[in-house]
Amino acid sequence: MDVLRGSYRTVFLRAARPYLALSAVWILGSDWLIGISGLSPEGRLAAQSSKGLAFVIISALYMTAVAGRLLERANRSEILSASQLTNRAALFESLPGPLFVLDARGKVTFWNRRFHAMMGLSPEEIQGQPAEFVLAEADHARVRAALETCLATGTPQTVEARLVMPDGATVSYLWSGAPVFDGNGGISGIVGFGLDHSQEERARELLRGHLRKIESVLTQTVLAIGIAMEARDAYTAGHQQKVSQLAVAVALRLGIDGEMLKGLALAAQVHDIGKLGVPGDLLTMPRRLTEPEMAVVREHVEWGYRILRDIEFPWPVATMVRQHHERLDGSGYPLGLKGDAILLESRVLAVADVVEAITSHRPYRAALGLDVAIEELEQGLGTIYDREVVAACREVIDGGFAFETPKSLAR
Repeated sequence: MDVLRGSYRTVFLRAARPYLALSAVWILGSDWLIGISGLSPEGRLAAQSSKGLAFVIISALYMTAVAGRLLERANRSEILSASQLTNRAALFESLPGPLFVLDARGKVTFWNRRFHAMMGLSPEEIQGQPAEFVLAEADHARVRAALETCLATGTPQTVEARLVMPDGATVSYLWSGAPVFDGNGGISGIVGFGLDHSQEERARELLRGHLRKIESVLTQTVLAIGIAMEARDAYTAGHQQKVSQLAVAVALRLGIDGEMLKGLALAAQVHDIGKLGVPGDLLTMPRRLTEPEMAVVREHVEWGYRILRDIEFPWPVATMVRQHHERLDGSGYPLGLKGDAILLESRVLAVADVVEAITSHRPYRAALGLDVAIEELEQGLGTIYDREVVAACREVIDGGFAFETPKSLAR
């Protein structure tokens, strides 16, 4: 309305200035012309009357034109306002969720029809209520804080809060609100909407469930291949699972957990899977292997890497398997890596592998026991084996660790 009044005032002032100027010229000019015309008194009187009548007619025509202009502008403003209101109402009702308008105190002045229908509340029951009255009580403080921030700073706010449905159930909504500014730059309220994202959360959880199943199937498949490999060698059957037991215990002592621990456990259970590419008679040879024969056996780490590298594990399983015979001083194989170039998981795996191998029977010798395994670790401490890993392994063993019979061998 203020805008409309200003528009009228502008049109009036623009019309008044030329009207006053023309009136002055008409009056003064016509009087001067009549004065020098040489007319008789009766003629001058008639001329003055005619002049006055002409002035009235011209003024009437001018004012009619001005009034028409004002009326046209008023009609245009009314049509525009009606159109804006119609468009706003259509927009409010077309939104997929509840839309609200709050006053400067955070009280409800409007909810769209979708919200009324959803909540079973009439406009009278909602009008003047605090914005959070339909939300879970535990979320009130957080919502109120967001409203006050929006009203105080003029910055839009987004907050998650549960909507309490008529049956008492709660639905997680994401609420967004933006300030409404008045003509003076002050904040007169807040307008915003709510978006139900419980479906999104359920879909995300369903996807996580499917991914867990896929991961489980993939892991079990790889483990089955590892067990099949061990079946070729009665002397080392269960070796990989035992190495995994010790590697996990050592990793936990080092503070490794979560996804990193899961990856290490799987890598340990398949670290010798590459022996599928090694001739079976070399794996069961009842004597120490010659250097050429050992060179063939050492190829199992590369075979393991090739088998696993194209499987999209969430962990670097193939790399752990490839590095489990690397040594800190570069004397290991297949790449001769040194120090931190070797994954921590592979350094743990190397220590667990050596301990299990020394304490188990082999075709060419009997089990040598834990003391010999500890002595081997001490001799290579800091040069072949990681100091912290060895220390953690000793703590685990001193704490009473013992290998359990692998499930694949249990009867």
